[in-house]
Amino acid sequence: MFLQANPFTVSQTVHKDKHRPLPKSPVAKRHLAERLAMTPNLNQEQRNTLVALGHLSFRPLFRLCQTAKGDRLEEVQSLIAAIAVPKDTKAIWALLEPLSRPIDANPFETAGDGSRLATWLQHQGEPNLVGRIYLPQFQKANFSSKQSLLPFLKRSTEGPVIDAQFAILKNPQGDPYLRSQIYRTIAHCGRSDVLQWLLANRSRSRRLSTPNPKKSPDLDTDHDGISDALDVNPYAAPRSLSETEKVLQTALESQLHFSGPNAVPAYVTFPKGIHPFEVYGWDGPVVPANLEPPPHVEPETGDVLRRLPFVTIDWSSHSSGPVVRFSNRNRTATVDLSMVFGPLAGGSTRITLRKFGNDWFSVDEEITWLA
Repeated sequence: MFLQANPFTVSQTVHKDKHRPLPKSPVAKRHLAERLAMTPNLNQEQRNTLVALGHLSFRPLFRLCQTAKGDRLEEVQSLIAAIAVPKDTKAIWALLEPLSRPIDANPFETAGDGSRLATWLQHQGEPNLVGRIYLPQFQKANFSSKQSLLPFLKRSTEGPVIDAQFAILKNPQGDPYLRSQIYRTIAHCGRSDVLQWLLANRSRSRRLSTPNPKKSPDLDTDHDGISDALDVNPYAAPRSLSETEKVLQTALESQLHFSGPNAVPAYVTFPKGIHPFEVYGWDGPVVPANLEPPPHVEPETGDVLRRLPFVTIDWSSHSSGPVVRFSNRNRTATVDLSMVFGPLAGGSTRITLRKFGNDWFSVDEEITWLA
């Protein structure tokens, strides 16, 4: 089963042929919004009209959300999430705060289904204000709650919020999951001390910690001075990379950096026209799938969640057009990366990267599907 990311807004598509034209007068529009907001059991046409009225619907829906219960509350929160803009962050928090559970609880598991509002704050709220709201909770929370609260801090660029994440990232005894999540996004702040630390701590290991028994110690296929039995990338030697290749290499390293000891091979499908380059961050051998296809594994009955004896990585299966989409005068790039570890165990991530100076950094990620 595939899970779509950010499932919190109602459809914002307005089918004009399915309802009456909107009034032209702002006063008439406000009156229509007030009337519809108080209508019980809204149909889809009425919901679409409220969304089409845009921010004029916010105030009446906000008032209604303060007293609504059950399914009605869920409906109103969905509509608010569809029309709210960043300047509504304080108002959204005012609605969400009374619904929140104690500080050690998941903020998405709120009474009255406040998860819709929490998700809006995470993705669309004013980043620095959201960071200030959630930072005190994050600092006091236990480990599992820190995992849930971290997404509310990721978009902030304010010093205290960045400092709290940076302290976790720099702590070698810190939790690998939290460190991996911070590693992939903290560069968006652009702070020189953060960028310098990230560059200094990037994975650059070219030798396997455990020799590959399937490769001969007497062979050096890529002629890089490391035998195939010890080479993380037996088919790729160091070389100059194009901007596209630098983006791909950086994006992949950001996802693999905290993968930990793992001797299984990673079969990478390099995009068409891209010659295999060295991949960093994986502890096992990295093999171009077109040169050495993954072994066939017979399906088994019983445990369908078992891990395969290898990992497959693909850049292009879940995106259309160029594998790297550049923007902002080629200072920003977006790529899609899918990784599969076994039956019903994999997913795809959309990674946003930004170029600071001459180096690329991962600054954001979004899960596009999970299995």
